[in-house]
Amino acid sequence: MQTLGITFPNSGTSLRGIQGTVGDNDYWRIMGGATSSNNGYLEIATADDGNEPIYIRQYTGVFSSVKRTLTLLDANGFSYFPSYINIGGNENNNSSPDRVWGSNGSDSFLRSYRTSALSVASAYRLNQNSELTYGWNGLNYFNQYTSTTSGARNNANPYTDWFHIIRMNHNNGAGYFVDIATAFH
Repeated sequence: MQTLGITFPNSGTSLRGIQGTVGDNDYWRIMGGATSSNNGYLEIATADDGNEPIYIRQYTGVFSSVKRTLTLLDANGFSYFPSYINIGGNENNNSSPDRVWGSNGSDSFLRSYRTSALSVASAYRLNQNSELTYGWNGLNYFNQYTSTTSGARNNANPYTDWFHIIRMNHNNGAGYFVDIATAFH
């Protein structure tokens, strides 16, 4: 004999689940639904102002202290992971991921544990050039320590610190460019 918890009958395309109110006027629900036959889904949701976060947590003891929190959605719609993100499995050893995205202090990385897991079709040596040259088409990199500045033809950092910068220039006189920058110490 099988012991079941809460079971809901087929609702077709209507939502079924549990829901509640917290903090006087904020709402939560865990629902199952379907857009059509054989197209079901699970929804974990909060509601009211559209900025109520959704957490997935692990505790120590009997819910004594929060050990880890995965923020599925924060007030701005961003997700935060407490540790590594495993991308895919490893067919040779299921306990080790093929690829990992993670951070440990000041190091952010995408790491491959299998040579075929990540590949680069072709390599391009970047020019080291900190000049913001309008009309030059290409990709260059540089390191820079400066404060925030504004205005055309200025190299600007998000804040005062050393940054590794990769710049993508567009070949026209208007000076379109995109910088990817990361701080280092």
